[in-house]
Amino acid sequence: VIQDVYTQNFIFEAIKEKKVIYNISWEDPRVDHQVLKVTDKDVVLTISSAGCNVLDYMIEGPGEMVAVDFNAAQLCVLELKILCIKYLNWEQFW
Repeated sequence: VIQDVYTQNFIFEAIKEKKVIYNISWEDPRVDHQVLKVTDKDVVLTISSAGCNVLDYMIEGPGEMVAVDFNAAQLCVLELKILCIKYLNWEQFW
């Protein structure tokens, strides 16, 4: 789920209901994998940025992934990456 925070209140509702564990976007989610131990029963909310962390978290197989960003262009980059992964082979993608 790619969500535009300008049109949705998802983040504010999640914070209000105390469902947010942390709100950091950084470049190396390996520690997150070790600490959070995401399963198919979890919903992951993350800042999209250009989508690298979003795609990395998807490897863990969460039940739902929600990527948000105030910059709509970042969400578009993530969507483009998802489409490239889905429709291009390795050589075309890289």
